[in-house]
Amino acid sequence: MELRHELKFRLPVAEAQALRQRLKTVMAYDPFNEKTQGIYEIYSLYFDTPHEKALREKQSGIADREKFRLRYYGDRDSVIHLEKKFKQEGLTGKIQGSMTKAECLSLLKGPGHDGFLLESPYPVLRELYVKMRTQMLMPKTVVAYTRQAFVFPPGNIRVTFDYNVRTHARSVDFLNRGLYWQDPNEAGFTLLEVKYDRFLPSLIRDIIQCGVRETSYSKFEACHLYD
Repeated sequence: MELRHELKFRLPVAEAQALRQRLKTVMAYDPFNEKTQGIYEIYSLYFDTPHEKALREKQSGIADREKFRLRYYGDRDSVIHLEKKFKQEGLTGKIQGSMTKAECLSLLKGPGHDGFLLESPYPVLRELYVKMRTQMLMPKTVVAYTRQAFVFPPGNIRVTFDYNVRTHARSVDFLNRGLYWQDPNEAGFTLLEVKYDRFLPSLIRDIIQCGVRETSYSKFEACHLYD
């Protein structure tokens, strides 16, 4: 799997809106959500250990780390994606598999209901089973937010604006979209993420250099603190 560069910037809402307008002149909307101008909802459920290994490694800035999450988009929850996102030497990678909604509901029931993971054709699902046994990984933190995505084929560039970040404490029922209520984004900002393979074209780089320093902000970390 090829690793990618990932840059993050916290932008005031007004500045993010101005940047969107500039990017629209050179980038296209995410083709999967073109009818909604690249806008869609993301619902995730992150795993962590009882001693919060994933959270502590993020807060400590550990260079090589990983985290597992379940994810679906909008109201398309008939198929749930399991993703293992990891950092390696400053670059990011992602391995993905999928499960049915019924399998996801079974997994959320807790130990004894996850045997289907071992039968999965996806290695990442089998890896999750092993780490649930050896590291006591468990569903921990729900995260929902709105995303607007732009793409630029040269360099495989993807620029996203994430906002309206929300969670709900002490529940792992991320399939229940009516439960999300807390907003860890108290001050109000938009998170800009820029992902690319080997190079970032100067055309895009010049647009996003808006005087805001790069950040290590994590939606997972912000919502985890509410648990």
